[in-house]
Amino acid sequence: STMLFKASGLVYYSDEYFVQPTRAAYSTQSSFTKYDARIAVAANDERWEIALTGRNLSDEMVIQHAYNIAGNQFQNLGIGRSYMLEGVLRF
Repeated sequence: STMLFKASGLVYYSDEYFVQPTRAAYSTQSSFTKYDARIAVAANDERWEIALTGRNLSDEMVIQHAYNIAGNQFQNLGIGRSYMLEGVLRF
């Protein structure tokens, strides 16, 4: 009765799309689904909170940018699975 438990989740789906207007094969991002989750424990008065957050739990590698430089194709990928520990103290 002196602590709060908090939980949240997020599901993000995207269908296939092109990251370049040229519609070239190297710039095609396949459909994907990403999952995020957060769990936290906090004081009843919310003066403090400790949370664990996981992002992109499905570890999807998503194209952020695609380049064609001198006939060579490159892709810049987003961040894969990541975890964060968060501490909050309010005063």
